[in-house]
Amino acid sequence: MHTPNSLDSGSSAVRDAFGRAVLALRKANIALNAPLSEIQEVTRGGEQIPIHGSLGQLGVLNVITPGQVDGAPDIVFGSSFIQQVRFTATGPPQALSVMAYSQSANPNSPHHADQTRLFSAGGWVTERFTEEQIAASPHLRTTVLN
Repeated sequence: MHTPNSLDSGSSAVRDAFGRAVLALRKANIALNAPLSEIQEVTRGGEQIPIHGSLGQLGVLNVITPGQVDGAPDIVFGSSFIQQVRFTATGPPQALSVMAYSQSANPNSPHHADQTRLFSAGGWVTERFTEEQIAASPHLRTTVLN
């Protein structure tokens, strides 16, 4: 809420670091007040989808690596399958997951960008463990093979 709360704005090292950051943003033609969602995107089927995260060297959990695809800025690497699991004293595990870059490499597939959009918006897919949970899924389809 009050972060950073101990930044020494009088320090020449701090002023120097901010100055270098301003120069880097200007060199990249990025406005100083640009939201991350406008400059950090991944392309799926021609659609630019904002992606959160940062470089692993910064100690973040959600690692992404910016680069270029066809000469344009894009995310070229990052956390692909993310899952959070909650174990309780009673009942099955409660798990949520998301495939950050979706399931299909085929741009004509409905699954080419669906979970990328979900990930961008902070959404999750609910996992199912028990037969009852699986049977209750609105997406369940069964095919009997002879």
